[in-house]
Amino acid sequence: MLFDFTKCESVHFSGIRLNKEGIPERVGFKKLGYFSYPVTVSQYGIYQLQLYKKTHDEFYRESAIRCAKYLIASADIQGEKAIWWHNFKNDLLKIEPPWLCGLSQGFSAWLLFSLREVKREWEEIAYKALEPFFCPVEKGGLSNQIDDYFFLEEYPSKLPSATLNGFMYILLVLHAFSEAGYSKAEDLFSTYTKNLTMNLDRYDVGYWSLYDLWAIKRLASLEYHWLHLYQLDSLYSITGIEKFRDWHDKWLGYWMSSNSRFFRLINKVKEKLYITFKT
Repeated sequence: MLFDFTKCESVHFSGIRLNKEGIPERVGFKKLGYFSYPVTVSQYGIYQLQLYKKTHDEFYRESAIRCAKYLIASADIQGEKAIWWHNFKNDLLKIEPPWLCGLSQGFSAWLLFSLREVKREWEEIAYKALEPFFCPVEKGGLSNQIDDYFFLEEYPSKLPSATLNGFMYILLVLHAFSEAGYSKAEDLFSTYTKNLTMNLDRYDVGYWSLYDLWAIKRLASLEYHWLHLYQLDSLYSITGIEKFRDWHDKWLGYWMSSNSRFFRLINKVKEKLYITFKT
């Protein structure tokens, strides 16, 4: 079960444009201008494939296949691993290039697996794309920890960032693979899902959810707080674990509270000022 991107176009696809090859581009970290992120290409490909399944319009399937072909052409195949490198510095999290992104790996894996009937070898590359999730960050993978909290990184920063939406998206991808019969993904999903349930309180500030646990501990934007709600609901539907429903309901209360939104706004301004002048 994957998140339905057709229900969240404004979160993920606002501000993108398609180049002449039909590949999505997004503005990079301010100074980089428009270019194609692997994560944007893979998300967009999944989105197009979901539109195809809803409409049966071949236009969307062909768009998804173009995205998959772009990912195949840009993949770095290293034995049992397939990597999509990000060749620019992440100034905020202080990640030096080249680095890999958990969402790029997970979404690329699922797009290629979903289109395995196009080319048989895409299934093998999809499995290889998941391999960094089985390896710790210090050894070039995406598994990380803060004290007794073990998680999978969207951004493998030296100081763990533990981005919440990225972690939950990766869990949903792993569940999709486990449903398809990949036992390694099933074991990983089970282990990390249980660990997340015991650590969701780390992301709660009493009036809103946090985007990540990096040094600044950034507050989630309105869009990403809503995304957390949708992901928690998805994980509850999959697992039946009550803690996912409990946190969903608590954070839904924040979402609906004018006081919570006011506190978020004030503290988000303070956060942005801190980032501007201190980092």
